[in-house]
Amino acid sequence: PLIAPSIVQALALIYLFGRNGLITAHLLKTDWNIYGATGIIVSEVLYCLPHAFVILYTTLSAVDIRLDEAAESLGATPFKVFTRITVPSAKYGI
Repeated sequence: PLIAPSIVQALALIYLFGRNGLITAHLLKTDWNIYGATGIIVSEVLYCLPHAFVILYTTLSAVDIRLDEAAESLGATPFKVFTRITVPSAKYGI
């Protein structure tokens, strides 16, 4: 899905969420309209989410785990370790 052209993804969304789509007409039995603002938001999220996930995963896997372990050994909570150590270490990828 990451290297598929955008027209393929657009057609897949129309086949799945269109007026007679597999999900909207057959599974959910709704008349949800994808041809409006909601459809644009859903399609952009589905289009951009894999790219964002790959970038975020790569960035977070490059963070030095020893800094997190040192902060935990000094008594920092997991939330404080994430906000004060992990996020600043990954700020260029985020």
